[in-house]
Amino acid sequence: MNKIAKFLAIFVSNLGFVKPILNGIMNSYEYRTINNEFSFIVIEEKGRDIPMMKNQFNSFLIENLHTKDTILFRTFKILELEFLFYR
Repeated sequence: MNKIAKFLAIFVSNLGFVKPILNGIMNSYEYRTINNEFSFIVIEEKGRDIPMMKNQFNSFLIENLHTKDTILFRTFKILELEFLFYR
C-alpha cells in the first residue's frame, strides 16, 4: 500500500494543472558567475531576494578584486506563461 501511495503522489504532482500550485509554494532561482566563483539562490519566500543578491555580489567583487567574473547569469529556464501565476 505504501508503494502505491508514493506512486500516486508522484503521478498527481506531475500533472499539468497541479504543477503551478506546487511551484507557487516556494520558487527558487539560481544565479551564478560563469566560473562558479559566486552563486546565489533567490528564494523570495525566505527573504533571499534580488536586492540581497546584489548586495552579496557587490561584497564578493570588493573582496575579490582579481576576479574577471563580473556578470551574473541565471541558471533556470524562463517560463513564458509564468506571469499568469504571479502573486
